[in-house]
Amino acid sequence: MSATADHTPLLPGTASAAGQRAPDGVAAHLLAIARAILTGKGDQARELRGAVSALAVRVAAAALVYLSQIVIVRLVGGFEYGIFAYVWVWLIILGQVSNLGFGLAIIRFVPEYVVRGEKALARGAIRASRGISLVSGTLIAAAGIAGVHLLGDRVESHYVWPLYLMLVCVPLMTLQHVEEGIARGFNWVNLALMPVYIVRVVLLLGFLATAILLGAPATAATAMSAGIGATFVSFVIQYRMINRGIERDLPAGPRNYRLMTWSLIALPLVVLDSSGLVQTHADLLVLNAFVTPDQLGIYYAAAKTISLIGLINFAVTAVANQKFAALNARDDHAALSRFIRQTTVWTFWPALAAAAALLVLGKPLLWLFSPEFTVGYSVMLILAVGHVAKAYSGQAEMCLSMIGYHKHAAWILVATMVFNVALNFALIPLWGVNGAATATALSLVIQTIVLSAALKRLTGHQALLWVPGLGKAG
Repeated sequence: MSATADHTPLLPGTASAAGQRAPDGVAAHLLAIARAILTGKGDQARELRGAVSALAVRVAAAALVYLSQIVIVRLVGGFEYGIFAYVWVWLIILGQVSNLGFGLAIIRFVPEYVVRGEKALARGAIRASRGISLVSGTLIAAAGIAGVHLLGDRVESHYVWPLYLMLVCVPLMTLQHVEEGIARGFNWVNLALMPVYIVRVVLLLGFLATAILLGAPATAATAMSAGIGATFVSFVIQYRMINRGIERDLPAGPRNYRLMTWSLIALPLVVLDSSGLVQTHADLLVLNAFVTPDQLGIYYAAAKTISLIGLINFAVTAVANQKFAALNARDDHAALSRFIRQTTVWTFWPALAAAAALLVLGKPLLWLFSPEFTVGYSVMLILAVGHVAKAYSGQAEMCLSMIGYHKHAAWILVATMVFNVALNFALIPLWGVNGAATATALSLVIQTIVLSAALKRLTGHQALLWVPGLGKAG
């Protein structure tokens, strides 16, 4: 493969030395992406195919999630569905926070040590990430169970057992996030995604439907019990498959540990991760204090529908993170700059198209949950603005994290998270669910501006395709 093939931008809109003019219209960009995926050769084409593979997994998972959510609503009703949605969001947050940042840090450690030939450190990082996450997840779960017990009657009765069951699942969810990170570090995209986003969802749906058919009560607690079983089985499958891959690509040998160094890198990442999660779910968490569970369920369904735009970002991130770290480890700044811009093209244009399609299909999709859920369409309209704005900064957030500026990214996300929570508290009493959506959309716009500006100032790399007042970014 020639150097030209590796360095010439595959897609229109990607910066090049000659400075190509972007084709007019979204359709031309999407057609160019399709041609690159089908016929391209070299690193860029392989990366695009990897991103599309990741996206295919997430699209399939999204369809399964939709099916599972619809089944839950139809079987247990909007009230119990709202309770389940609330505790499941807490499971997602606690499951990722409990790994103390090692679920993200391992994505950076594995390719860096493998590229440098430091295999003993790679082995040590994998072992340490798993062990630390298991201990941390167990302690946080135990503290949470004790907290729910001590709060007693101050926790509404219909939340008590779903919360207990959610906390039991926290260590499993924590370990699964670490396994996903290990697989991404080796660039095993399908192995990272399939067990979590396909197998777990299928099992959840199957376990829940079976339990209801066998006479279990149609409650959020039953749904959460199905979630525990699904998480356990999918984790065991993923763990065994990843170990087989490690035995092949990183044969058994000595392990070296740099626990202090790793912790100093990982802890800012847990701040970044938790801030991002709270930023994503602040609307739902704050809404719970102002609305009934059935209204919460309607909002969650609408937010989940429009958040399908984020599948584009997730797919590109799944491929890009490992390469950001590898290019930075090789000090190949020119290639890194090109790759940052390429990932923005891969993220923004498909996200814009996805937003348009979802808004056209929004009401029919909400109707699938229940006819009364269509009142959530206004939430979709508002949130779409924020999701498209986020896509415009491409992979700025994760690039900062993977190339050594994780502390800066963490502080930016903390600041925007605080802004988001405050804005939710201010707007929800005024506008209800639309206030929550407005707060989230404005926060995403602010986050886009600050992250892309930080990337430019700290590294000189530009993630935006076009900068207002300056024209096309270089």
